[in-house]
Amino acid sequence: MDGLPYDSYLRRYLDEYNQRSLSFEEDALPALSSLLSVFSRTFECGFLYGIPEMFFQHSLCWRASGTKGLQRRTASSRPIESRFESSDLPSWSWLGWKSSVYTRSQTGIRVDSN
Repeated sequence: MDGLPYDSYLRRYLDEYNQRSLSFEEDALPALSSLLSVFSRTFECGFLYGIPEMFFQHSLCWRASGTKGLQRRTASSRPIESRFESSDLPSWSWLGWKSSVYTRSQTGIRVDSN
């Protein structure tokens, strides 16, 4: 995974992940944290609720794909003290929604080290 950040790999994994059913929908971010940690090796600025910060504005241009549409991830009825800290998922991130996700294709991202 070292080298240039290829968002096509990231988009594929995140799309597959986001279609999964979770026991507790608010656990979407903690469940994804290991994968984002691996991708952080090439996406140097890290991620904010699943969105790469180095392409933040571009990455906000996501939409649902397929026929199911969007389903908002909502908090379960489990006690607050047994939830992860950051269990409130924002509506502006695809992570706050359960759906197949489409992001615009980034045709060639070049990172200049100068």
